[in-house]
Amino acid sequence: MSDSRYDRLKLIPNWKQEKLANAKIAVVGCGALGNEVLKNLALLGIGNIWVVDYDTIEIHNLTRSVLFRESDIGRHKAEVVTERVKELNPDVQVYPVIGKLELAFGRGLLREMDVVLGCLDSVGARRSLNKRCYFAGVPWIDGGISHSSGNVALFDPRVPETACYRCKMDISAWERLNESKR
Repeated sequence: MSDSRYDRLKLIPNWKQEKLANAKIAVVGCGALGNEVLKNLALLGIGNIWVVDYDTIEIHNLTRSVLFRESDIGRHKAEVVTERVKELNPDVQVYPVIGKLELAFGRGLLREMDVVLGCLDSVGARRSLNKRCYFAGVPWIDGGISHSSGNVALFDPRVPETACYRCKMDISAWERLNESKR
């Protein structure tokens, strides 16, 4: 009989469950990708998760977001995923931050994070997150999905030789940014 929900994970060579239990991670964006990321962080036993999103759940979110239910329509995404992550794993501490990143998640708190996971669908929001993480000295991982593809990129301001998000933007990203400003 197993002593812990993490016994299988501990079979992985060099696995450090204590490190995960003490980790501080912010997930910015609770849509489709954010749902999947949060589900996986909960199952891994990440100890402290801050969930940042200002949006509310709409019916179209239900086809791609595993943590949302029809009864959640109209509620804040950050609030709902916080409840569902706790249901998945009561060991995890989850803190909802309802609001825009720039206003609701201060730089002091950002500096405490081990890593920030960007699950955003806006180029402008990604640029803002990049700037905030850069000045806080915190690495962040950008994730994005579209109809038939996805991307993941690490941006670490502690490694000066690496490019930032803005420096790596392609023509398509610049076009989407300019369209959003019209």
